[in-house]
Amino acid sequence: GKPAKVAIVVIMRKLIEMANALVKADRTWVEKTA
Repeated sequence: GKPAKVAIVVIMRKLIEMANALVKADRTWVEKTA
């Protein structure tokens, strides 16, 4: 039903936000060590 779809969308958004945060942290870490 709808609740399941909403939950999936929320989880996907959180995963995307986490991925973006990891990429940003990885970039800054690479810049510091380089």
